[in-house]
Amino acid sequence: MINLTFLGQCFEPAFSPAILSPATLSQVLLSQAALHLTDVNLPFTWAIALVVGSIAMAIFKQRCDRIENALRQREQEFRALAENSPDIIVQTDEDFRILYINPRIEQEIGISPDHLIGKTIQELGFFESQSNLWYSIVQQVFETGQEQTMEFEFLSSQGLKYWFSRVVPEFALPKLAVSAMSDRRVKSVLTITRDITMLKQAEQEVEDLHRAMEYAIEGISRIDLEGRYVTANRQYARIIGYPLEEMLGMNWQQTVYPEDLEKVMVAYQHMLDRGSVEEEVRGLRKDGSVFYKRLSMVIASDAQNRRIGHYCFMKDITAAKQAEEDLRISRARLQFLLSSTPAVIYTCEAFGCYRATFISDNVEAILGYKPQDFYQDFRFWINHIHPDEGATLLANLSPLFVAGHHTHEYRFLHKDGSYRWMRDALKLIRDERGNPLEMVGYWIDITTRKQAELALQDLNNQLEFRVQERTAALEQTNQHLQVEISERQATETALRQSESRFQRLVANVPGMIYQYVLNPDSSAEFTYASSASTEIYEIEPAAIQQNETVLWAMVHPDDVEPLSAMIDLSAATGQPFEHVHRITTPSGRLKWLQVIARPEQQIDGKVVWDGVIIDISDRKAVEQLKDELISLVSHELRTPLTSIRTSLGLLASGLLSHQPEQSQNMLDIALESTNRLVRLVSNILDLERLQSGSLDSDKGAIAQQRCNVADLMMQAANGIQPMADKNHINLSITPLSVQIWADPDRMIQAFTNLLDNAIKFSSAKSTVFFTAELKPTEVLFGIKDQGRGIPADKLGVIFERFQQIDSSDSRLYGGSGLGLAICRSIVEQHGGRIWVESELGKGSHFYFTLPFEAAPA
Repeated sequence: MINLTFLGQCFEPAFSPAILSPATLSQVLLSQAALHLTDVNLPFTWAIALVVGSIAMAIFKQRCDRIENALRQREQEFRALAENSPDIIVQTDEDFRILYINPRIEQEIGISPDHLIGKTIQELGFFESQSNLWYSIVQQVFETGQEQTMEFEFLSSQGLKYWFSRVVPEFALPKLAVSAMSDRRVKSVLTITRDITMLKQAEQEVEDLHRAMEYAIEGISRIDLEGRYVTANRQYARIIGYPLEEMLGMNWQQTVYPEDLEKVMVAYQHMLDRGSVEEEVRGLRKDGSVFYKRLSMVIASDAQNRRIGHYCFMKDITAAKQAEEDLRISRARLQFLLSSTPAVIYTCEAFGCYRATFISDNVEAILGYKPQDFYQDFRFWINHIHPDEGATLLANLSPLFVAGHHTHEYRFLHKDGSYRWMRDALKLIRDERGNPLEMVGYWIDITTRKQAELALQDLNNQLEFRVQERTAALEQTNQHLQVEISERQATETALRQSESRFQRLVANVPGMIYQYVLNPDSSAEFTYASSASTEIYEIEPAAIQQNETVLWAMVHPDDVEPLSAMIDLSAATGQPFEHVHRITTPSGRLKWLQVIARPEQQIDGKVVWDGVIIDISDRKAVEQLKDELISLVSHELRTPLTSIRTSLGLLASGLLSHQPEQSQNMLDIALESTNRLVRLVSNILDLERLQSGSLDSDKGAIAQQRCNVADLMMQAANGIQPMADKNHINLSITPLSVQIWADPDRMIQAFTNLLDNAIKFSSAKSTVFFTAELKPTEVLFGIKDQGRGIPADKLGVIFERFQQIDSSDSRLYGGSGLGLAICRSIVEQHGGRIWVESELGKGSHFYFTLPFEAAPA
């Protein structure tokens, strides 16, 4: 017998409790069975089976309805979520056509979902690379039923974006429950795409940050609360000399120089108080070497703002520290050199009151003021110029802004209340556009030179007075002398213009700055020589630095031993070096040099002198000139004046009034002495005018014009021919017909002086040769005699004033020793050069050149 209650319990899971209970099911089964037994002649068991089958079908249908309702509800929920999702959700079928797409797509590409439904991505014209990738992934999902992911770039209306997609299969419902596990066919595919642009940007920023940290010039590290390195870039490891792998986990105190550890700990405490700190300390590398570093420490915190350690930014400043030390030494050396030179170096503004921007410290020793006096008062320089010269000096600065350089002389008020004569040489510095930027220059105290000029002027005035006094007496005796004396007086007036000649006594550059090194093995070298060496020694600085013996070879033999002894003394005692000695330059010029230096003993045993060499030849020349003038007044001038006085005295006494022949003889002696005196004074005045550089041609200076060389040579030869005939000398002239730019009178004067000397010192019946030869850029003149010749020790000084080969020459041949000095001045003012070659007993050959160029239009 079938237990209907049990059967009802078996079907219970298929029904909802709200539909049938087990008791109700039993009653239903009995009523259905009775119905079938009544209608059909069937066995009872079959009837029951039919009833059960009917009921099972009803139950299955009821369950399918319930599932469909659940699926419909789920689809509504899905659509509600999809419609408001920030992601793009796309449903596609096996033909890759879009079955559904949510509204988010319109925000991203500007196309409504309705326009996309039923179309493929390829039909919509999206980028081929993205569509091909998506096609391949969707195809794979349809084939495998496995979820896939993809990342891609897409250019939307907001620009380039990065996307991440999950491609999820949707399975079709099986028709029979028994086939649910065996027939899982993919009906459609859902593609859920999310915008990951911000994530990608963050990843890129992190990557860029790591790359920047790795390639940063500074070392960067993070240190935990226990003081251990957590991370660092390779630059940090390179600076401290550890491999990066070995450094991580190491305590930072190992990389600090022990003496600076306390300083770093103080800085660390300041960082804890302020959040960050910066300090300069010394570091210690793995190999034990010490270096300088600049540290910046910043507190490091986690996301909850809890301190987890600190960041350390480090820069190796060892080179900068060394540069600072080198700069300090260089400045000290420069300050010594500036203080040692006799010139005050300065810079000032190129406008307004020319306010000083730099003054060397030696201004206090020269003018009594400190540099700060010039800085604090912008009118300090102008206010201390002599009142008679201030306005004129400022008005005459215009050449500076045209030529770029200017030199002038004026009186400046010393702090002690006296006025000092200063020579001021300026140079204008311009910026890249040519605008005046500043002025650079130097002052030299020329008060001593000015006093020498005044002394010389007094001597000239005394000479003029005595000449005028004696001339007045001669005028009463012989009217014939009036013309010559009048010419002499006119000539003497030009003597007052000779003051400018002394401006060349001081060199334009204060001196040669140098560094001289004496090695422990007694060898020596010039490690530095300034460009002034070319002016002082006539040698380039490089030649001096390559071989220091070239300078020793120029030292006067009598000065070699004292100079060497002074160097040894300075090296042994460390006392400042100061010495004056003579040199002979390659061109044969004798110069006086003053050397000022300070020695410095080096650790390696070397002694280094930093100093300056000043050409004081001009000062020595002024001293010599004073001696020569005194000698001239006492000897050369006194001798003819004594003869004139004696002759006039005898005539004035009347003792010869009855002796006409004796009276005439006395007059002849007086006249000859007067002529000699006039020639001497004329030569002196000529030389002074030539060396003064006066532009007034009426006073005898250079006045150039176009001349024919042959004409000048013949005029000079014709003028000297009577003297040659008198001395039985043959003149051989080789004229050159070429045009030059020269002063004809001065050229004839130079020719005449040289021919006069050649004739005067030649033996009778010999020949004097006068030639001219055209060179590429100059004309070479030569005057050769066959006389006694010139000693070798006189060749370098023969062109100086008052120089005689023999002291008896002035008595035997006349002359004052000024003729060759005048020739040199004339030639040099024409831009040429003059020299002599001679051999004793065979004669002398004088040469000089003049530039050859076309005359101005």
